[in-house]
Amino acid sequence: MRSLECFTFLILRIPNITELGMDLQNELDFAIDLIKSTSKRVLELHRSEGSSYELKEDKSKVTEADRIINEILVKAIAKEFRNDLVIGEESASSVDSKNKRRTWLIDPIDGTADFIRGNDQWAIQIGLVDRETAVMGLVARPLRDELFFARQGAGSFVTSLSSTTKATQIHCSNCSDIKVARLIESSNRIDPTTAQFRAEGFNNELIRTGSLGIKLGEIAKSKADLYFNSSHHCGLWDVCGPQVILEEAGGLLLDFQGNKITYRLNQGPKLTTKVFACNKSLRDSVLSWLSRENPTSSNSLHT
Repeated sequence: MRSLECFTFLILRIPNITELGMDLQNELDFAIDLIKSTSKRVLELHRSEGSSYELKEDKSKVTEADRIINEILVKAIAKEFRNDLVIGEESASSVDSKNKRRTWLIDPIDGTADFIRGNDQWAIQIGLVDRETAVMGLVARPLRDELFFARQGAGSFVTSLSSTTKATQIHCSNCSDIKVARLIESSNRIDPTTAQFRAEGFNNELIRTGSLGIKLGEIAKSKADLYFNSSHHCGLWDVCGPQVILEEAGGLLLDFQGNKITYRLNQGPKLTTKVFACNKSLRDSVLSWLSRENPTSSNSLHT
């Protein structure tokens, strides 16, 4: 009888997910409030800044709005979560993640070129990494009054930025035929892999949009099925938040060898591999096609 009592006690003392620190509800609630208030500020800047911008050293465009929103987000998160590392795109010079279990990755305006053009194909993005794994993500589209959010193990949702409307859970499509999968692509260029895919006779529907976060959000809510990115130029802040939203909706973000993207920040803030996003039903057929097109491609430092 005594051994049974001990056994029962051991069962009751198994730590739950909250005790292990992986619940993340506090972090998510804070980030939702922050990104909602920041979205109001960026709309003010969008109206006042117009199309003015500068060129960074890598020739990419940056606006004053990028810098202002970057500072707001980085300072607020660093103040609230003092034990975490916080990296913003516009303030990332070097990355030292030693002794830091968690890292927040901030993209103040993902799709700066579209922001400058005055359209709605840009987003604010927040991601959280825990031990090299993306565990929480938010993508806000202020001009669409739309917010995607997800935390590991809790599903993916979309809601309004400006109201208290109940969030709606979203899921990827069940499309399993690569020949009819809806491709999503940048509004201002065609990715080389997408171009090759279409050149081989895949006359799939092609959806054009800006921000990478928006692309993965559209796949997460079943508005698109497949996305290729062969640029090698993505920052980790471009993919971290959107990756969680996609995965919690039943999707995948993988390199061209089928490896899941991880975040080894000591190797730099850039994603140096080619990636694709899709639902789980398309994974094998996409990898089969990629293996024929890229037989000698090598693995990334970030996989």
